[in-house]
Amino acid sequence: MFKRVTHTTITAGLIGVVALLGAGSAIAGSSSHTASIPPCRTPDLSARIVPGSPGAGQRYGTLVLTNRSNRTCHTYGYVGMLLLNRHYGAMATNVVRDSVIRPHRVVLAPGGHATTLLHWAAVQGVGDRTGPCVTPPRYVEITPPDMTTHLTIAWHGGIVCERGQIDVRALSLSH
Repeated sequence: MFKRVTHTTITAGLIGVVALLGAGSAIAGSSSHTASIPPCRTPDLSARIVPGSPGAGQRYGTLVLTNRSNRTCHTYGYVGMLLLNRHYGAMATNVVRDSVIRPHRVVLAPGGHATTLLHWAAVQGVGDRTGPCVTPPRYVEITPPDMTTHLTIAWHGGIVCERGQIDVRALSLSH
């Protein structure tokens, strides 16, 4: 019922594993330059939102993160956001990750841009009697992926209905 394993079988198996590990490190070694690129920190980046084409109560914008440092860095994933009123007080915000684009590593040379598409509704829905659907936000905090600090920029996108819901895609390299 059980197959007898001999010393020769184990040795051959170990040689195969070692060969595979060696090949794997050679493959990883070929991309070791990109693997050593540090993450983009909040102070390395600037942010701006480019308005998109509105339609039928829907609003769009492209968030652009620019590497303003003098070194290459990388980012991966989704930004965080918090809408703010004119006194920099927090407003209802619900960032929803859109999975249309899967997250991937984005390497930014100095001056390079990473972008994400933003989408929000501008038509009042259930529960939108107060908050960012009635009074438009004045500012927005942008938190880069894996960071705990943020960038604060002006918000020119008007009202944000559905209790501050903003759909956000994973960051990608700007072309």
